Amino acid sequence: MKSGLNNIPFSWLLLFVYFSVFGLAPEVMAADSGGSWRTTYDLVMRWVNFLILAAIIVKFGRRPLMNFLTGRKEEIAYELRRLEEEKEAVLQKVDEMRQQIEDSESRYIQIKERIVAQGRSRKQAIIDEAHRESRVLMESTRDQINNQLRKAKQKIREEIIDRAVEKAMEILPGKITAEDNHKLVEKLIERATS
Repeated sequence: MKSGLNNIPFSWLLLFVYFSVFGLAPEVMAADSGGSWRTTYDLVMRWVNFLILAAIIVKFGRRPLMNFLTGRKEEIAYELRRLEEEKEAVLQKVDEMRQQIEDSESRYIQIKERIVAQGRSRKQAIIDEAHRESRVLMESTRDQINNQLRKAKQKIREEIIDRAVEKAMEILPGKITAEDNHKLVEKLIERATS
């Protein structure tokens, strides 16, 4: 089978040589001025030269030509393998980049979710702090109001006591003795302080 493959390029080589010789021959034939034997002789010599040339090409050119074609075939096969490897490397890099893009997208989503969660917790902390401050403010205001009420009650008591004493001083000066007066003042002071 290998010899069949070797004969195919050899056949093409012979065909090439044949057409080269006879393709250039018409110019030489046009210069022919000999008789009838000369034409036959030239034709025979052409065939002999062709066969000699073909034999020389087959003998000496076949192996280098086959080596050249085999070497070229191997170079092309090597180049194809190299290009396939480069293609695989590029495809692998593309897959890696695609994976990195997917990873960065998922990382972006995680960071976004974390920021949103932090924002929510910060918002809740601010709301809780505002509630606490409002409770403290309400308690402080309530204490201030209670304190002002206590002071107002104390002031009203004092005014009531003063008026009662004044009224009693107007009505009772002739009816109360100094001792009764002293006892009455002590009772009023005692009630006011309790």
